[in-house]
Amino acid sequence: MRHTILYLTLFFTFLLGSHEGFIALWTSSGGEPAHIFPYSVASLPPEDQKRLEAGISVESVTELVSLLEDYLS
Repeated sequence: MRHTILYLTLFFTFLLGSHEGFIALWTSSGGEPAHIFPYSVASLPPEDQKRLEAGISVESVTELVSLLEDYLS
């Protein structure tokens, strides 16, 4: 997955958020999520749930990888 993320960041900016109760990733191409992870937002602490519901703008590959490692572990 890491190689896919690194490749995509050459062309897109990212937004990490919630879609139908699951953690999801959007690209600057908009519309539907580029990827929906099989991890429930409800399983996270309330502060993380609020951040994901509002949407987290991701500014770098390092930040994206770090957030995904935090939320998906």
